[in-house]
Amino acid sequence: MKKAFFMAKSEIDKIRKENRKKTLENKVNVHNAVPEIVRIDEKLAICGVRLVRCVIDENNRKSYEEIKEEIINLQEEKRKVLTSNGFSENFMDEIYACLRCNDSGFKENKPCQCLSKLVAKYRRKFSNVVGQMAKKKFNNFDFSLFDYDSKVKKSVEFAYDTLLNFINISDKFTNIFITGESGTGKTFISLCVANKILENEKDVYYQSAYNMADAIDRVKFDKMGSAKAGEILKFAYTVDYLIIDDLGAEFSNSIIITTLLNIIDYRIMKKRPIIINSNLGLEDIKCRYGLRVASRIAGEFKMLRMLGRDLRLKNKVTIEINEIEFLGES
Repeated sequence: MKKAFFMAKSEIDKIRKENRKKTLENKVNVHNAVPEIVRIDEKLAICGVRLVRCVIDENNRKSYEEIKEEIINLQEEKRKVLTSNGFSENFMDEIYACLRCNDSGFKENKPCQCLSKLVAKYRRKFSNVVGQMAKKKFNNFDFSLFDYDSKVKKSVEFAYDTLLNFINISDKFTNIFITGESGTGKTFISLCVANKILENEKDVYYQSAYNMADAIDRVKFDKMGSAKAGEILKFAYTVDYLIIDDLGAEFSNSIIITTLLNIIDYRIMKKRPIIINSNLGLEDIKCRYGLRVASRIAGEFKMLRMLGRDLRLKNKVTIEINEIEFLGES
């Protein structure tokens, strides 16, 4: 997603301009308050020109050393004049937010840490994996939730390993369809994938099927909010990794189904991986979206089934029982 890089570079450019403006203001303020500094700066400028001439004339080494000594003395004098007039000795120095790259964004022709951090910030923003969703990670996946059934736990462990391999084997194009009953961890593990992709400094777009369908509807019928909806569809087609959450929960019509198929076909052609999770099985997909969509999923996607009971309902029941017990004690 080039947009994340351009936004990050734009922010660094803005920081650099603001710091240059502040540096210039500092210099003007000092020059207005301390005329002696103006005289010293003029002398330093002249010495700089003379020094360049000496570099060009290799036979004038003696003058080169003399000018360097003069510059050092002038700089020391400048520091003393600044501090004696209530300014810090580096008050007129160039201001930089990042001392590694001097706010250029690059060091030794490679992206600086400051630029990389900003790219990561915008990459996450555009990924739609924000807030609490950013906390869903493989390293805090709780397998003990599935201890109640060894078969269920094995299915979850298989899904976990498969999805980790999906991310780590970058040279192999794969799509994945995760199916299972409500509350079996499909959304959680899909978010684990999204966060791992971001950690690997790659682009991912995570969106619910409901919002995807709404975006298609807004764009096709030019409804209010169609510009933002257009961004959603653009990401769906072009981002490195696309994750569609809860396919089947959205309203659908022939236009939405056709657009969904177009997105799948385009991404398969461009070898851009897709993960789809859904409560629906293949037969349900066929009934709801038609043979062509079901055929693409059957033929182009690796199928993962999450077994087990509804963890959300289980947690809700546990909380309610604990509350009843607590009230009983009072």
